[in-house]
Amino acid sequence: MEAFRCAYYPNCYPAFDGNKNLYSLKTLPESSGEVSLNIDGLPDSKPVVFKISIKLARQFDLSILQNYASCRDLTQIQSVCQLLGVVLRARPYLELINVGRNFYSPPPEMLVVQNCSEGSIRLCR
Repeated sequence: MEAFRCAYYPNCYPAFDGNKNLYSLKTLPESSGEVSLNIDGLPDSKPVVFKISIKLARQFDLSILQNYASCRDLTQIQSVCQLLGVVLRARPYLELINVGRNFYSPPPEMLVVQNCSEGSIRLCR
């Protein structure tokens, strides 16, 4: 995700929910279309090409939080809370290891991190 952000949105820091949604505080410069990104895999594997389709699906009105805090509107708070959960977890994904709902510090230098299939990792000495 960080390689995609650096290549296409160097001045924005959108948050990816790990599924198919990308959230950004600013309007993204290229808000529709299809882009492709080449990622070099492990030394013993070939590069992988990802094709990413981008389209504006929805805009959130964050004034809902202010209305919720003042007990004026309690109906739309769930979608905004989910959005905030994704945004607040986006940065730790880049620096920490995510297991379920928890984040862990990376292993010490003496351990080797090996990427396995489907985003899982294995720690070896």
